[in-house]
Amino acid sequence: MPAAPTAGGNGKSVRNTAGTAHALANRGELSEALAHCDRWVAAEKTNPEAHYLRAMVLTERGELGEARNALQRSLYLAPDVAMTCFAAGNLERALGRPMSAAMHYRHTLQVLERASPHSELPHSEGVTAAQLAALVKDLLLAEAG
Repeated sequence: MPAAPTAGGNGKSVRNTAGTAHALANRGELSEALAHCDRWVAAEKTNPEAHYLRAMVLTERGELGEARNALQRSLYLAPDVAMTCFAAGNLERALGRPMSAAMHYRHTLQVLERASPHSELPHSEGVTAAQLAALVKDLLLAEAG
């Protein structure tokens, strides 16, 4: 595995590390992506996007407990990001915690109420607020049924 660049020092190196982490994650090179995420988090401890991407990589690797911790950090730093709330609900559901999943899904709906229905959500690859709201409502109905 190639060594991750140091993400300290200046904004350009942090942006490079973040960009590399995203690119590696998109290519499925999860070990390398995680190393870059760790560098990014070390450089920008209060950046919710760094913690979110780290959580997504950890989830893909099957490291759900660590993914949960990273998502909690991201939510603490930015509690009203719809995709982070949704991801937290999905992770709680995967961990067999339906009540916690439902809480995150309800919070997702609250966040989406403030968004334009046709706006594409960050980190969603083109999903609109209305589309995510419909999906979350279906998940809540399925859990209740």
